This record gives sequence, C-alpha cells and structure tokens, in this order.
Amino acid sequence: MKTISSVLLAMSSIFSSHLSAGQASIALNEFGEFEGKPVTLYTLTNEQGMVAKITDYGGVVVSLLAPDRDGNLEDVVLGFEDFPAYEADEGWYGAITGR
Repeated sequence: MKTISSVLLAMSSIFSSHLSAGQASIALNEFGEFEGKPVTLYTLTNEQGMVAKITDYGGVVVSLLAPDRDGNLEDVVLGFEDFPAYEADEGWYGAITGR
C-alpha cells in the first residue's frame, strides 16, 4: 500500500500545483483497516468543486463528483459507502491497480 500512497500523494501534488493557493484541497481520512494496516481515503477537490475520493487499497475510486450540464455535482462512480463492503467485494469496484 505504500507504493499506492506515494502515487496518490504525487498525483495530489501535481493536481494542486497547477492551481493558485487556496483553490484546491487535499484531505486524508482513515477509511478502514486491512491486515492490521490502516486504509486511507484521499479526498481531492479542485477550484470548481469537483471531488475525487480514492483509497490506497487498490487505488479504489470511491467517488467522483462531477458537474452535470446544469453545473450540479453528481457522483459518477459506482461504489460503496464503507471499507468493509470493498473488502468483501469480489468484483473489485473502482479498483485502478492490480489485484
């Protein structure tokens, strides 16, 4: 999980470096635990309010809030609300890295 965490932190640095200070935010929250190690949920927000929530458990995209044609943010990703559901999932919903 350290490699995925490093990639996510690098992505977040790139994401925020292209914006003026105060326009983007990055938050880290505990999402669960796997084999005695914490699973982190990274929440990246851009200046338009678009939000991406990605874990360091398989790089799972938990949520992606994107604007519709009227500017209303809608979640465009199928996913679960909590980590135990991802742990039990055999379909690997939202995973962007190997198995």
